Amino acid sequence: MEIKTLIIYLIASIILFLILNHVEEKKEIIHYGIITCIYLLIVSGICTALKISKNNDSIFIILLFELLIRIINVSMIKEKNFFKNKETIKKYILTFMMAFCLNTFFICKVKTVFLNLEQMKMIIWLLIISYLINIVKHKEKVSLKENNKKRIIKKENNEKQEYIIIQYAKLKNKYSNIIKTRYKELIPIIYAIMIYENKNRPELFRKLDYYIYKMNGKKNKFGIMQIDSKYYIDDENSISIAIRRLEKINYQLSKQNNKEKLIIKEYYKKENIVYEVLSILNEIKQFNQK
Repeated sequence: MEIKTLIIYLIASIILFLILNHVEEKKEIIHYGIITCIYLLIVSGICTALKISKNNDSIFIILLFELLIRIINVSMIKEKNFFKNKETIKKYILTFMMAFCLNTFFICKVKTVFLNLEQMKMIIWLLIISYLINIVKHKEKVSLKENNKKRIIKKENNEKQEYIIIQYAKLKNKYSNIIKTRYKELIPIIYAIMIYENKNRPELFRKLDYYIYKMNGKKNKFGIMQIDSKYYIDDENSISIAIRRLEKINYQLSKQNNKEKLIIKEYYKKENIVYEVLSILNEIKQFNQK
C-alpha cells in the first residue's frame, strides 16, 4: 500500500471520528455501524473515482485508524480507561463486524460502489415516478383530511345546536314564569346567558357551592346565573338580579346599534365569553324563527 493512500485513509478516519463524536453529542438514536458502513462506501467510491487506490481491499483500515484515534482521545486527553466502557466496546465490536462484512462481500467484489450512468437512469426514473405518486397521494390525503375535518365540524355544530335547543326548552319550561321584563329583546339574551352559565356550572355543583358557603361563609358565585355575592342566592333570585342588571345596561345603550353584543359585553366584560354567549343567542333566535 502506498504512503499517499495511507495518509488519505488517516484523514478519512479523522473525519469519521468527528462524525461519530457529533452523533454521540446529539444523542441521536442511530447505530454506529450503519454510519460507519455508509461512510466507508462513500470513501471507497471517491477513492475509486479519483484513482487514489487501485482496489479497495484495505478500506477497512479507516476503521482501525478511527479506533486508534478514539483510544488516544479517551486515554490521554479525557484521561479515562477506554476498555472499561462496556457499551463502547460492544458498539465497536458490532461496527467492526458490519464493516468487515461490507468490505469482504461487497466493496472488494465490485469495481466501484457508485452507480454508473445506465444504472442511474433507472434510479432517476424510479424517483420521478415515486415523486409523482407521492404528489397524487398527498393531494388525496389532504382532500380526505379536509373532508373529515368538515364532517367533524359539522357533527360538533349539530351536537352543539341540539344541546342548546334542548337546554333552551328545559329552562324556558322551568323559569318562563319568573322571566319578566318590559324589554322583550332581552329575553333571548337572558336564556343565552342562562344556558352558558348552566353548562359551566351545572345544578349539582351549585348545590355543592351552597354547602361550601354554609361551612366557610365566603363570597362566591351563586345561582344559575352565577351572580357574585357575599350571601347565598338561589337560581330564581339569581335570574331576577341578572334581569335587573341587563335592563339597566339595555337602558344605558338604548341609542346604540348592535345592542345584543354590546349588552353581553357590558354584562360580562370578557371578550371570549361574549362570543360564546352570542353563538348560543344566535341558535335560540334561529329556533324561534322556525
